[in-house]
Amino acid sequence: MCKLCNSAICPPKCPNFHQNGSDQKVLHCVLCGEQILHEQDYYVANGFPYCEYCLRFSEGESLIRICETEFSEGLFKLGFEHENGR
Repeated sequence: MCKLCNSAICPPKCPNFHQNGSDQKVLHCVLCGEQILHEQDYYVANGFPYCEYCLRFSEGESLIRICETEFSEGLFKLGFEHENGR
């Protein structure tokens, strides 16, 4: 894990990302496996890169699983409140 960006794979914006030669790291989306090009925006969760397309079209349950959180906690973070149906 990089001490500067706290990622398993340094993004291009990190000073530890090497632009030249064989040190250059290629990012691939964890969900679809497609290469994330240097000019593309992407997201990182728990040190793993995800392309915007995959996250945009993922179901809520998948996003909660990616965030490694409990279902009810994930819903709470999204702004949902649990009500008792009495």
